[in-house]
Amino acid sequence: YPALSFTPQGQPRVATAGASMDDESLLFYLACDSACESTSSWTTVPLYERGSGPEVSYDIAIDNLGRPRMAFYQGAMLGGLGDRLSYLWCNSDCLNPNSWQAKELDLGLNNGRGPDLELMADGLPRIAYALYDVGGVGYSWCNANCESPNAVWQDQVVESGTDLLN
Repeated sequence: YPALSFTPQGQPRVATAGASMDDESLLFYLACDSACESTSSWTTVPLYERGSGPEVSYDIAIDNLGRPRMAFYQGAMLGGLGDRLSYLWCNSDCLNPNSWQAKELDLGLNNGRGPDLELMADGLPRIAYALYDVGGVGYSWCNANCESPNAVWQDQVVESGTDLLN
């Protein structure tokens, strides 16, 4: 399902996954700056391989400078890759796929499904998501240099599956 957010100027931005013209399954960033009722006004940017399985999920948020941020739970990939949550960002030239970067949150295999990304007033990211290993809900946050491959993310279990059932 697509996720929608808006720039401070009211321009729509969308994250979605699907097949490309080459029949590759990818995560896409879509942007429109004006005349958005016209299909030709939209630009679609392929970002990362979607991975396989029904758990692929993502969310998008726009910071106060109009820069897109995403939480992306990638599906299973060959070689045991995928099935992990990453934080994605772009600071400029976001219609160029090479301008995007990602940081895996190191939550472990299968944790991070169904992410909900929110940005604090100062732009710091917060992500809530489903946990597979203990069931329940997890929460991750970054407080400094979050748009860096060396960013330090912290996480905690908010409610375990057992807690939610009681």
